Amino acid sequence: MVLGLALFVRPWTARVAIFMCLSTVGYLIAGTLSLPHYWIDPLGPWLKVLPMMALCLFVAATDARR
Repeated sequence: MVLGLALFVRPWTARVAIFMCLSTVGYLIAGTLSLPHYWIDPLGPWLKVLPMMALCLFVAATDARR
């Protein structure tokens, strides 16, 4: 929640979005090592994170243009 709220602070937006993406990568690595069978789960708990990572990178890339 703190990272999501930090996105509203204008000078921090791009850095926070990149940090969110990196922390998500760490989350996926830890999750894959502990629960690898979730990749084939029908509800896709690990797969749901990938679009969020793409959105974080999009926010980071377009922040300077806003």
